[in-house]
Amino acid sequence: MAHQLWQTLIADWGEIFARRCVEEPDLRREGRDQRGQEEGDAGWQTVCLPTQKNRGQDRTVSVNSVIGSLPKHQYVLVDSAFTHREPVGFAPAVWFGLVSIPGRMWGCNVMLETGAIYRGLPLHSLSHGDDPIPQWEAGQAQRWDCYGTDWSATEYLYLKELRVKARCKGDTFDGEYLFTVVPTNDGFSAVPEQSKEFTFVQLGNGRFTVQPTDHLMFEEKSFTIGSGEWPRIYKRQTEIYSCE
Repeated sequence: MAHQLWQTLIADWGEIFARRCVEEPDLRREGRDQRGQEEGDAGWQTVCLPTQKNRGQDRTVSVNSVIGSLPKHQYVLVDSAFTHREPVGFAPAVWFGLVSIPGRMWGCNVMLETGAIYRGLPLHSLSHGDDPIPQWEAGQAQRWDCYGTDWSATEYLYLKELRVKARCKGDTFDGEYLFTVVPTNDGFSAVPEQSKEFTFVQLGNGRFTVQPTDHLMFEEKSFTIGSGEWPRIYKRQTEIYSCE
């Protein structure tokens, strides 16, 4: 009798879980070790993972703590002065990850041709194309240091591969949208006038930059009618809106 009851409970649970996965196809069951429990005692949690349903939507990575993946990896060149004991110019690499440590530049994690992983490279150490400009400063590559450990990355489909002007340390450069990183769970992000999204841009000069949205101006030929001048008509958002 007890065995039959147990089989019935298992069948009922399987039916409920299967129905929930159909109704909410982003749900998956994933095991994890619970910290604080005895070794070998595993728990379960339900987490959201990409599915066929949302693959056509924005490429989003869930909230990361300190380290996480890019929405998709990038093929780049690394200035070997940052990585080699004896520099050999620019070395091919695959850029796949980011690191956020308060008070530091975004760290770029890459794989080199030898198979070695090199972590925490600053953005001004990376380049692309056959002829990147030789000198690129930290302040041109990034406007603000990281100010928290939690962040999420997404590739907005509407902005994908759009041309964009980026203001880098007083100068303007043309480039192409790559992806966006959003800090979260920190004091700055809780205040509208301090909250920011940071956009990574592949520049036409062979370099990369990451800038807040007020340092960017996009061109979308079916919609934008800008004169090419930086708009000065918008005010900074300061309100927090709630319907309750």
